[in-house]
Amino acid sequence: MSKKIRTLANDSRNEINYSKITDKYWSVYYYLVSISLWDMASKEDHRYVDKKNINISNVSKMLNISRPTFYKAIERLQEYSLIYTLGKEDHYYYIPSPPIYAETNIKTIDYLLHFRKYVGIDLLRTYLILSKYYKLHKQDGKEKFFVRKEIVDLLGHNIRDTSYYGYIDIYLSLLQGWGLIELKSQTITTANGGYVKYTLVNVLSDSAYTLQEFYNEVDELNAVGISKDDYKILKSIKS
Repeated sequence: MSKKIRTLANDSRNEINYSKITDKYWSVYYYLVSISLWDMASKEDHRYVDKKNINISNVSKMLNISRPTFYKAIERLQEYSLIYTLGKEDHYYYIPSPPIYAETNIKTIDYLLHFRKYVGIDLLRTYLILSKYYKLHKQDGKEKFFVRKEIVDLLGHNIRDTSYYGYIDIYLSLLQGWGLIELKSQTITTANGGYVKYTLVNVLSDSAYTLQEFYNEVDELNAVGISKDDYKILKSIKS
């Protein structure tokens, strides 16, 4: 397995640079994942979405995107084979099933997706990166250690832009506050100051938060210490 999992849809065969898939395009992808169904009758390894079940106006409002952006996202996702159809008249979008979310509760993806308009899609992507890390290292019977720089890199951002390190702190705080991850941290002192080294103790596929039927995004951000000023700053993140 390649160490690099810069995007959340690659597998052990290769690493693909999805640099042209923006924050908003990723959000459409994960929305489709969250409403997709498993094709039990097919031998193919994919999920599917019936196009007639997609209310584009409602989706656009939920994801804080325009209708044209939704359609552009579909084009780009098909270009990168993250979704596909079997022809112009096909009534379904098919989603190949990468292992990154195979064991993650679909409700958890849907839950975290709702926060895109407040804190960006990287909250969900960070959770999925940690989920994959945990599964890989658990299989090997080893603990996973990481630093913020590593996550910034895997998200595809410039590791020299220190503002992203603060965003990672907030994502980790949210995920811990919602009971999706468990971390231990250790401050390492160096000649240039220091850094925080994290131990990934546990990653859960769902929690009491993600399984609830009704929630208020702003209240739940505030409940784990994210103020209105904080999420206004995070909302401005550009992929």
